[in-house]
Amino acid sequence: MSKTFRRYPRGKLVPHDEGAVTVAIGVKEDCVVMQFPHPVKWLAMPAEQAEELAQTILARAKDARRNRQ
Repeated sequence: MSKTFRRYPRGKLVPHDEGAVTVAIGVKEDCVVMQFPHPVKWLAMPAEQAEELAQTILARAKDARRNRQ
């Protein structure tokens, strides 16, 4: 997982914005796991990116559910 900390692809949203962050989304046993490179208090993204994140989480949830059986 590469760190993209201190990049601001859409500019700083608020004064305490710490920049872009990469998140890894995977499956461990029957759980969806989201891993960040450092503590994250909040995040924001454009609607299209939020939709992509939601689809990725749903896909990993299906994988995790298959592991339950």
